[in-house]
Amino acid sequence: MQFESLAGETSAEEDGDPPDRLSLQASEACRVDISFDTLWEEEKENFCSFLKALVVRMQEELVFPREAILEYVFSHDTHVRSLNAQYRGKDTPTNVLSFPLASQEENSPPLLGTVVFAYETIHREAKEQQKPFSHHSKHLIVHGTLHLLGLTHKTSEEAEVMEGYERRILNTFRIPDPYEAFEGK
Repeated sequence: MQFESLAGETSAEEDGDPPDRLSLQASEACRVDISFDTLWEEEKENFCSFLKALVVRMQEELVFPREAILEYVFSHDTHVRSLNAQYRGKDTPTNVLSFPLASQEENSPPLLGTVVFAYETIHREAKEQQKPFSHHSKHLIVHGTLHLLGLTHKTSEEAEVMEGYERRILNTFRIPDPYEAFEGK
């Protein structure tokens, strides 16, 4: 699966303008490719800075390839619903989808995969959970990136490990524990 195929028709605009695409050097040998739908315009600069810092932090915290390419698509519900139906058989939007992919083109760093986000779903969840949109989005960025690195939450033990990484990483960015408000409910 290539970036273009997932970023594809991500614009929610009637005129079909393509989304903004950026490529950032997050660390010496790690590149982050990003596509933003117009819905994400207000958060674009914030998330670019966060992604660069996140890659460096994850390289410190986890077994993370020294050289890598990560792709992020900040999209909308219609696009994510289509991907969710196509790849998971679920005809509904979801907040984040991760597509791990260890591809290696000759003379280039490995593509770890693509993470796709649904603006409307994330916005609705943040409001329901009474969290700042930016905090909830950044939690999902961390969550999706951990999936690219092979972590999962299929069992309670796996979930505990993954959530521990999420908490520690988010704490370094002064983002409160995303699970704390919901424990015991």
